[in-house]
Amino acid sequence: ARKEFLGESMVAALSQDDHQPAVPLRGIWRKEVVRANPAGGYFPPSEMEEGNLVVTTGMDYLADRIGSRAIGANSTMTHCAIGTSTTGATINQTTLPGEVLRRLFDSTSRNGNIWVTVNTFGGGSDGITSVIIAEAGVFNASGSGTGVMMQRAALSTVVLANSDFLKLQVETTVGS
Repeated sequence: ARKEFLGESMVAALSQDDHQPAVPLRGIWRKEVVRANPAGGYFPPSEMEEGNLVVTTGMDYLADRIGSRAIGANSTMTHCAIGTSTTGATINQTTLPGEVLRRLFDSTSRNGNIWVTVNTFGGGSDGITSVIIAEAGVFNASGSGTGVMMQRAALSTVVLANSDFLKLQVETTVGS
């Protein structure tokens, strides 16, 4: 059984008698924009927390990993993608509708039941100046439109200038 509400997904952990409670699977996207100061250096970063949705393919992916089911050569979540679509996140999405760039995670870590990825995109260095960035996703493949999307966020929009940077930190909590 699956339930979706307020940006949280619930993965049911039911025994044969269906008396065990659902286990929450939560995610938060922390967005930080660093803007270049024309006088030199950078302005202090602006930070914002964004909603997150673990989509159906992401929940299926986790169930497959727990059950040691073979899920392909690119089974580890390794990439973050950004896109331009302002379409809201829904549980049945499998791709970013407006994907423009996908990059290998800068770093990943795990602390107990929390998995964290850090992802940095540069306006000029990644060729995404004047692009309205409005969505992000976590994937297990490097190619646009390929692999399994585990999570998707509809972001508040940001446009990067040549020397600006966008840092996305995804925190995924399994359990309460």
